[in-house]
Amino acid sequence: MPALPTVQENKPFALVLIVLFVSLIVFIMAKTYHTVKSAAYIDEPTPYEHQITIEGTGKAYGKPDVATVSMTVETKAESVAEAQKQNTETTNKLIQQVKEAGIAEDDVQSTGYNAYEEEEEFDWMAAFGEDGEDRAEETDEEEPATWIVDHTLTVKVRDTAKISDVLAIAGQNGATGISGPSFMIDDLSPVKAEARKKALEDAARKAKEIAKSLGIELEQVISYSEWANEPSPSPFSFNFSLGMSDREETASPDIATGSNEVMLNVSVTYKLAD
Repeated sequence: MPALPTVQENKPFALVLIVLFVSLIVFIMAKTYHTVKSAAYIDEPTPYEHQITIEGTGKAYGKPDVATVSMTVETKAESVAEAQKQNTETTNKLIQQVKEAGIAEDDVQSTGYNAYEEEEEFDWMAAFGEDGEDRAEETDEEEPATWIVDHTLTVKVRDTAKISDVLAIAGQNGATGISGPSFMIDDLSPVKAEARKKALEDAARKAKEIAKSLGIELEQVISYSEWANEPSPSPFSFNFSLGMSDREETASPDIATGSNEVMLNVSVTYKLAD
């Protein structure tokens, strides 16, 4: 087998191999550098000087279709047990009457229950008299404690035409306090969609006006966010306390549901054309 030529024997051939080897190394290094540099620009955020953010506002109105009414039954007795017994009887009767008015069981909820001793006001005249002398020793007899139990129900009325009936039932069946109604829209999606459309139109109009004034050109939307101001409940408030002798004579007022406002704000960021 013939021996391979040495470098000294074939210098031109060896020089060609060295040149090819060095070229290959340079090519690989250039390719690697280009790949790394390209990857560094992937998902790179648009510079602030190449973008502009515009805010828009839209309002829409919807008619409330749900209302909540709170009603409290308060009872007093010389013991907690007796106050609870009386309160339970009255509250159960009230719940039954509310259900018979067409309110679903799931829409009647207990939202408060308290039992506590009534605090008596300090009688300065009884304790010290007109001359200011301490008469505590003369009044050793203690009055029996009075216990108070109150039970609050929150009723969701899905047919607003029944609100007046619910208020009347509360007054006629032992409620000692009534608060509400608080109005709301059960499904805000359609109203928010309308408000969003108006907000986007407002933002687009502003963006065009600003771009024209500044002599710039908008390329595309690169960011969007929104936030809504939910309608505040209860444009109407009906709140009173009932005495024992007033219950049968209580009449509920006519209820005006009005409308609820939904305001939605958008923030749109545009990329500027180069």
